[in-house]
Amino acid sequence: MAALALAAAAALSGAAADGAESPWGAAYAQEPPPPPVRIGALMAPGDSFDDTDRILALRHAVGEFNRQSGYAALDLSEHNFTRGGELEALRAAYAGGTGPSYYIGPTTSAGLSSIMGFANRSGIVLVSPASDAAPLAVPGDTTFRLT
Repeated sequence: MAALALAAAAALSGAAADGAESPWGAAYAQEPPPPPVRIGALMAPGDSFDDTDRILALRHAVGEFNRQSGYAALDLSEHNFTRGGELEALRAAYAGGTGPSYYIGPTTSAGLSSIMGFANRSGIVLVSPASDAAPLAVPGDTTFRLT
């Protein structure tokens, strides 16, 4: 999961690390850094499929990426819920389009199935680390599955 956050941010960020010259040349290095990429984490800590380690890994990955990029390239917002409350958590976090448009989670297929329709209609990109139910693999949806 940490590698995913780093890879996504690397693709969207052009800042040079530790004062090194920008790979895009001196002109780019003189420009102000782009705004941070806002990502949300939909996690359910403390239940039978505990997401606590995933939350800690994401915090570490975001912090490390921001440290190496020299500015706050990623902005992580955490949205914890109890199982069955995934849709309410996503609606509140997305806040009618003012919240992040990229979310990591939910972890399970059951959690993903409860929010996929809303995410697809709203254009929200989801990364589900362990969702593996075949019926959820819908062509043209906005969900990436890692299993």
